[in-house]
Amino acid sequence: MPEDVIVGNSIEKLDLSMDNTLFVLLAGTTEVSLRPGITAAGASPEATRLTPTVDSEIVGEGRCLSMSEPPMTPEGIPTPAIVSKAILTLTGLKYIIVNGGFSFRPKTDYLETNIVPSKDPSRERAIVDAEKVMESGYRLGKILDGRYRNIMVGESFPGGTTTAYIVLRAMGIKTDTSSSMPVDPDLLKKELAEESFRRKAVYSPLDAAIEYGDNLMIFMIGMSRAVRSSNLILAGGTQMANVAELIERINGRSEPIVATTSWVYSHRSKLFRDLGLERRTIVSVMNFGGMRNIGLRYYDQGHVREGVGMGGLYAVARLAGFTKEAINSSIDSFYSSFLQI
Repeated sequence: MPEDVIVGNSIEKLDLSMDNTLFVLLAGTTEVSLRPGITAAGASPEATRLTPTVDSEIVGEGRCLSMSEPPMTPEGIPTPAIVSKAILTLTGLKYIIVNGGFSFRPKTDYLETNIVPSKDPSRERAIVDAEKVMESGYRLGKILDGRYRNIMVGESFPGGTTTAYIVLRAMGIKTDTSSSMPVDPDLLKKELAEESFRRKAVYSPLDAAIEYGDNLMIFMIGMSRAVRSSNLILAGGTQMANVAELIERINGRSEPIVATTSWVYSHRSKLFRDLGLERRTIVSVMNFGGMRNIGLRYYDQGHVREGVGMGGLYAVARLAGFTKEAINSSIDSFYSSFLQI
């Protein structure tokens, strides 16, 4: 086992070989990301509506087609889709992109679900058609189950750590979620949660996900009901930790695995402990301090932390025998190609 991939003791025999693993990118928007200060997954709140679209284009086409440059934080730090695509290209891992509620359709191949974007839970029910979203997840799970030993799902949902925060609070879990920013917007998350609870109180985990959450949560609840023969790996940060908790409480299943980065895990290790996820979590200890591009080096300072499944993809690459140096060089070179356009 590589020293920079830490595997929980209940999943030490997990086989993450590339031939038996499929990466699924579920991408969509929530109106929560339009609130100023909630997320850095875009140069401005309005720009976050395009982030999942362009993330999908980067993964599918290796370039931006719906805007001139990759999604950036306000400080100019690039989307983790850069990292994920570089690893996918280096390894040749198979993948598909799924519409989880795009505000704008990407100019690349993707699986159409006709799911609409999630709403702001402080104003209205977050999920427009929960039955449709859940059924879409279930159908995809039925199609993929057993075809691959591992189904790894990554996400691009700006504002998703905030919706996760609200849903966890609604379930009585007070631990904080992570953030794409070095300083977490805890007060903004708390205000939005309180506004949401005043709008409508709920009394079950599923109702909490429907009223306060986002399509990622509902889709994955549906998908987990169908995936029985394959390992379901939730590649992401505290958003996916919340999904794992929902799957356990609603579907009674505690086997889905969470794969994340050390940037998330070290930031919010208490949440993983509180949810009992340590034994089934994969942590990729990534280090970008030696990158040529300064935008990537900022990752080591608490910016971005996770997204587009990059922690899980890094683990697959390392377990397949690719060196840390080869992976980082691929990421650096791929990002440089954007800067030269």
